[in-house]
Amino acid sequence: MAVRAVARQLRLDFVPVHRERYDLVMRRRDYFEPEMQALLDFARSPDAVAKAADLQGYDISSFGKVRYNAP
Repeated sequence: MAVRAVARQLRLDFVPVHRERYDLVMRRRDYFEPEMQALLDFARSPDAVAKAADLQGYDISSFGKVRYNAP
């Protein structure tokens, strides 16, 4: 089992068998820290979007979306 980007590097065919979503969990106050905001800004940058597209198989379109905001 591997990701599409690795299969592509090894010039292997790739058959997706499952799709997964990975979440980044943090404390609410950390979301507003400069380092986290820098990460979010980078992930939304044209360079990051282009790199994800180049690697294939990565969908970063919802990166930074708040999925659960606990009180």
